[in-house]
Amino acid sequence: MNQVQVLTADEGNRRALAAVLRERYAVEVDQTVRAVDCHIVDDRTLPEYREPLLAHKREHQPLFCPVVLIRREDTDINIKLPDPDTADAPQLVDEIMTAPVDKAILFRRLSNLLVRRANTRTLMENANRLDRFASMLAHELRNPVTIGQIYSQQLSTDENAEAVEYIGEAFDHLEAMIDILLVLARGHEAVSDPTTIRLADTARAAWDVIDTGDATLVIEVDGAIQADETYIRHFFRNLFENAVEHGGSDVTVTVGALPAGFYVADDGTGIPPAERESVFEVGYTTASEHGGTGLGLAFVHELADIYDWECTVTESETGGARFEVTDVDVTRSD
Repeated sequence: MNQVQVLTADEGNRRALAAVLRERYAVEVDQTVRAVDCHIVDDRTLPEYREPLLAHKREHQPLFCPVVLIRREDTDINIKLPDPDTADAPQLVDEIMTAPVDKAILFRRLSNLLVRRANTRTLMENANRLDRFASMLAHELRNPVTIGQIYSQQLSTDENAEAVEYIGEAFDHLEAMIDILLVLARGHEAVSDPTTIRLADTARAAWDVIDTGDATLVIEVDGAIQADETYIRHFFRNLFENAVEHGGSDVTVTVGALPAGFYVADDGTGIPPAERESVFEVGYTTASEHGGTGLGLAFVHELADIYDWECTVTESETGGARFEVTDVDVTRSD
């Protein structure tokens, strides 16, 4: 049973409201903020409980902790309700009702708030399970992959150099997929403390480890950023692989500078406007018959979110795809 705490000023009104609420909920009338499912205040107690309730919300983020304000009709208090789809920081009041309160309306609005709380709790539990699974999978796979990489480097290339190269590339790909899955599952927690990395050097390092065929890389960006080098290398690698896969083996890929970031563009066939949002979704791929997983661009978008960058896709000057990464703090070379 959900718990509701009544933090209103008048003792008589508090008891009357508690009696109504007990028809459906467990009710707490103690005047010290407790860890319950929903708190109800009025316009006289709101200033007193503002900081304790905000502290309670911050402590339990991202779990939704609803607060209902019951206001007198003639009160001059003015509170704007938060938009649940856009609010980042917890807002104090999530629902406002005017006294006298209709019981049916009260129960309906409380029910809506508590359903939202239950949904956020479910999302948190699912995220925690995914985090544990990703961590376990990474731990179980990373050791054998590392061992495989070590032994593949000791294989003789005298008889079948191409096979040895494929084996090494397969282990490298598995290692990259482990890193990608960790970012998609764990977000910020998967990324280590940032270091200073040079964009041009990291882009070239990413280009050197993929099969580019007759494709060409053009570097027109300089400067450094603060980030995790391993993941930024994967960031470029996924953009490069996408360009080569869809733009053809002779595609030209350009890494260029923007006023507040950088871009990766190609001269391939481009991405239709209707699909430019979908390409960042997990599982979206047009190359499943060639081994596409639909994780590469999802990883790019997620890593951009982790660093508070904006990542968008548009058309390049030659009609290909252009991925623009903005809101990036780039230290330019003199």
